[in-house]
Amino acid sequence: MSSQLMVFSMQALRQLWLKHWQALRFLVVGGAVFMFDAALFYGLLNGFELPLMLARCSAFACALIVSWLANRYWTFGERKQVPKARQLLRSVAVSILAALVNLSVFYLCSTALSGGPLNALISFSLGVLAGLIINWFGANRWIYRAVALE
Repeated sequence: MSSQLMVFSMQALRQLWLKHWQALRFLVVGGAVFMFDAALFYGLLNGFELPLMLARCSAFACALIVSWLANRYWTFGERKQVPKARQLLRSVAVSILAALVNLSVFYLCSTALSGGPLNALISFSLGVLAGLIINWFGANRWIYRAVALE
């Protein structure tokens, strides 16, 4: 095997590893932020007795910031990135789109399936999966995409 081919193969393997490692880190951040979001929502709703939508929107906003920071510095930290303010606005836009897709899929599935806890769980899971897909592509291709080195 020529040394050029070996270097190319090593670079290809490194790129493949980084790509999958980023996806794993993205899922870890998403799981942690989901738990943070749920705990904060529950605390604001029951502990501080905020109105339902105020508690939900407040928890969502805090979770969005935590998610953005974790993904910026841990998941996609090795990429040269766009300025923070622009990136945060992109993150807000993708998160809102993903939330709308999540809720739409949940609503459509729960309407199509008959009631019951199992069908509610299936609808919830499909909504979360649809939102996750939107978040991954938005994060990987737009929010945290690598910019050219100057």
